[in-house]
Parts: sequence; C-alpha cells; structure tokens
Amino acid sequence: MEGDANSKYFHGVMASRRQSNSIVTLVADGQVVEGVSEVRQGDNAALIKPFLLDEIKEAIWDCDSFKCPGLNSTFIALIPKVDSPQKVADFRPIALVNSVYKILAKVLANRVRRVIGNVVSHSQSAFVKDRQILDGILIANEVVDDAKRNRKDLLMFKVDFEKAYDSVDWGYLEKVMFKMNFPATWCRGLRQGDPLSPFLFLLAAEGLNVMMNSLVSRQLFMPYGIGVHNESMLFGINVNDSWLHEAAVVMRCNYGRLPFLYLGLPIGGDPRKLRFWDPVVSRIRKRRLKEFNFSLLGKWGWRCLEEKDSLWCKVLQAKYGQEGGRLRFGEGVGSHWWRSMNDVRVGAGLGDARWLLDNITRRVGDGCETRFWTDPWLLDSPLQRSFGRLFDLAVDKNISVADMFAAGWDLWGEAWKWRRRLYAWEEELVVECVARLANVVLLPTKANLRHRGIIEDTQMLCPSLCGKVEDSNHLFFQCEVYGRIWHLIIKWLGVESALHGDIDMHSVQFSGLGEFSPSSRKALSIIWSSVLYTIWCDPNRRIFSNESDSMEALVEKVKLQTFWWMKSCYALFDVDYATWRLRPWSTFQAIS
Repeated sequence: MEGDANSKYFHGVMASRRQSNSIVTLVADGQVVEGVSEVRQGDNAALIKPFLLDEIKEAIWDCDSFKCPGLNSTFIALIPKVDSPQKVADFRPIALVNSVYKILAKVLANRVRRVIGNVVSHSQSAFVKDRQILDGILIANEVVDDAKRNRKDLLMFKVDFEKAYDSVDWGYLEKVMFKMNFPATWCRGLRQGDPLSPFLFLLAAEGLNVMMNSLVSRQLFMPYGIGVHNESMLFGINVNDSWLHEAAVVMRCNYGRLPFLYLGLPIGGDPRKLRFWDPVVSRIRKRRLKEFNFSLLGKWGWRCLEEKDSLWCKVLQAKYGQEGGRLRFGEGVGSHWWRSMNDVRVGAGLGDARWLLDNITRRVGDGCETRFWTDPWLLDSPLQRSFGRLFDLAVDKNISVADMFAAGWDLWGEAWKWRRRLYAWEEELVVECVARLANVVLLPTKANLRHRGIIEDTQMLCPSLCGKVEDSNHLFFQCEVYGRIWHLIIKWLGVESALHGDIDMHSVQFSGLGEFSPSSRKALSIIWSSVLYTIWCDPNRRIFSNESDSMEALVEKVKLQTFWWMKSCYALFDVDYATWRLRPWSTFQAIS
C-alpha cells in the first residue's frame, strides 16, 4: 500500500489546503456575508432552559381534542399520494398516538419555531413563522412570467425529495446544527413523526442553499450526478429542446414542458385558456369559486401591506417597482395573477372586487406612506369617496398625509391646491372636510388622549358632568348638556329638525336646513363651524380656568362670532348686528 507518510508536514499541508478551500465570506448585493447564520446566545439559552408549566399548558391546549381517541388508543389513516393508488408505497400513513413524549416534543418544537427564521434563508418558506409555503409558488410563477414576456433563457430544476425525512444523513445534520451554534443537548435524534422533523429538515436543506449561493457568488457551475428519480424534472423556457434533453441526460433526470405542477399548483401555464384550469375546477367544483378566489387574493393583498421585507414581496418590488411606498400595478407587463390581485388589493376592479379596500383602514404613523385622498385613514372610508368633488379638483391626488399636514390643512392653509377657483358650494365642502380633520385627528379629546397613553381610563369623562366618555361625536353632537346649544341655534334660525349624532350626517343635515340656495348653505356651514368652536372652548375653560357660561350665553357667542366672521369674509355682507340677530335668514342673500 502506498501513500503519504503520516507526518506533521502532511497534516500541516492538509490543514492549510482545507483552510484555503473553505468559504469564509461571501459578497451579496455589496454586503459581506460570513458563513451561515448562527443561533444567538439568548436564543440558545431559551432552547435548553428547563420546561415551564406555561409552555406545557400551551402545547396541550394547542392539541386538537379530536385528533386522538384516547390515552391508550390510536388509529392509522392512509392518505393517498397519487390519484389511483395501487401499492402500499402509494399511501402516506399518518398515525396519531398520544404520549407524554409528544407533549415535550411539541414544547421543543414551539421553542425552535421562534428561532428557525433567524438561521434559514428567506428562500425557505415552509414551516417558518410569518412565511407561507405559497410564497415559493408565487416567486416561481413570476419568474416564469418574466422570462416568457422578455424572451429570456431560463432553466428550472424541480426537485422532489423522495422520503425526505428518511433520506437525511444524521451526521450531516449534526454538523449543520453545530455550525449554526445549536446547543449540543439538541443533537440527540428523534422518532418518526416527531413535531421537530419539519424544522430539522429545513436545517438540512439550508446546507444546499448555502452551497448554491457560494457557487453563484464564485461564478462556478459544477454539475454532479444524482440518483435517478422520475419525479425530479428539468424545465426550459425559451431553451432549445435538444439542449434541454442533453442537460437532463447529464443530470440523470427527466425533462418536461410547461405548465407543470409545483406543490400541487400549476406553474407557467396560460390562465386565459380553459384547459389550464381543468385540474383545479375538477377539485373545487362544489365550492363557491368566486368567494374562494376573492378570499385567497384578499389574503395576498393583506400580506402586501404587512410583509414588505419578505422574499416574495421583494421579487414583486424588483419586477414591478414601487411608488409612494407601495407596489405599482405593472399595467401591461403584470402577470395574470398580479392583475387579479390588484383588483382586490386597490379596488381596480368593479363590484365585489373592492371588498378588501372597503373593509380596511390604515393606522397613520408619520403619514409618509399614507395617501391623503385615496387611503382609508380617516374614519372608515377614503376622503376621495366622502369628498369626491374636491378630489376631482385637487392638483395632487396622490399627496401624502405628511405633506398635507406640513403644508397646513386648516381652512386657509396652503395644502389645499385646486385646478381652478372653487364655487361657493365647493368651499362649503372644504369647511366640512377641515372640520372632520380637526375633530378626528387634531383635537385632544379625552378619548384621543387615552389612546395616546396620556391619561387614565378614570379621566375620560366629559367635563359637562353628563357622565359619558368624551370623544368627538359625544362632545359636539351627543352630549345632553352641550346638545342644548344646537337646540337653541335651530330655534334661532326658525326651523325644526332632529339632528344626527354623527359628524358626517350632522354636517350634511345642518347645512341643508330650510332653503337649499348656495348662499344659505354657505351661511349655515359657517354657523355650524362656529358652534363647534364654541363648544370646544367651553370645556377647556372649565378644566383650566374653572369657569363656565350658561348655554344661552354660549349661543349669543355663536351669533356674535358668526356675524364678525361673515363681515370679514364677504364685502357684500352689509347688515347690522341687530338685523342679523333677529332675522338671520333675511341676511343670507348678502353673501351670495
């Protein structure tokens, strides 16, 4: 037998060669990545800490009471893996056995579920919190669509792991876990059907992901032989059939044509053709297909808002681009799936397709990514819908809440920029819109102060001593004490009406009292704003100055204040205060 001598020099050469051939760092998108992601020290301690009563209770409570017949019983379900099973290998056996070990294993699985997302790459989407197995299907579809539209060469290799859990080499898995800094007490093996199996398989598959990334970064392609398996296939898009056949021979696998099934769903087909949907329709013929489709698309629309840093969302960002912090429609280059999803996501479709947009609201932070007119951030609907005329006249229909606030959205603020000069009845809409902004956003009512954590629950009562919680609708329109002001104002105007208790309906109803001429609507809108201002000032005087006026005195303030407002705004309002106070309707024509 011949070979190198077992000398110190030989081992030194081997150690040096091993060190020079090892991949220590990689550069990805301009960032240096050193090795695989490791389990952090704090997570490591959480994995091996003693079992807690709350963890055991959570594991037991998560178990479905209908999954096992009892402590000493079991049953086996045979799930067919193919359409017409003939052999035992065509079935997947599922045995549901109750035991104490399963509870402990579930506790361990819950622990590793919290850290697995930190050590596996974003390309793995199954069994990881905040990721979904459908993410891979979406990415594959979008990649195929882009290649077909742009006539780019693309080679896709679909791998099917036969008996995936049984084929994992335990020595390899232990090395991966050691490299990722998992504690040694975790590397002990597990039983068939263990709740930890999916997570350990993710760790095993991560090694393949790291190797592929290293080959790509070093611009190397090293094909290697794999075991023949008729479920692993090679697919080509805009690739010559002869070249595809030769590649399949080298890789010892079959090759196929589009469309093909990936995780049970078609990839690369033409959804505009009826035969594309035959397998899907045959399975869900008895279901409510329209509602089912809207529901699935709605979930993707919600994920677009919530998971902007996910891999699948980054793929869409790269393909379609962003505008104002959100994905573009894609217009003519969008895939069929993306166009359908936009119908639900942003209401581009008609009828029922708007249901997602109609049933969500945005929680405003700094307002930079929230559109002032088109997003439902104020109350329950977009301002575009409540003030459609103003939206049509707005110069910038995509302006953000932050930009509007910075420019000033008060009644005379510079944020209001129109394509032309407004008519009188359109100016009334601006007054109404400003009043809504003031009531909902700006006013520090006790309900708003509690929401911001400034006061406690016990400090939320209305200062009028009516015993109710003070929010905008209550203070201005529903309070029994301040409600008397509206009663006296209506009596002063000489009309009879039961006013609504909501800001939207109240403003529309009040501005339409009596006559419906433009001049009367404008005057009533000014009176309405004056009442709101007077009501707001009085509780503040009660709180900070310990002073208050009678409701009759507050009504007189409204009359005087409105008189001077109209005097300063309208040059033709040439009437004396006595006439205004006694016969207000006779003076409305002066502001036409």
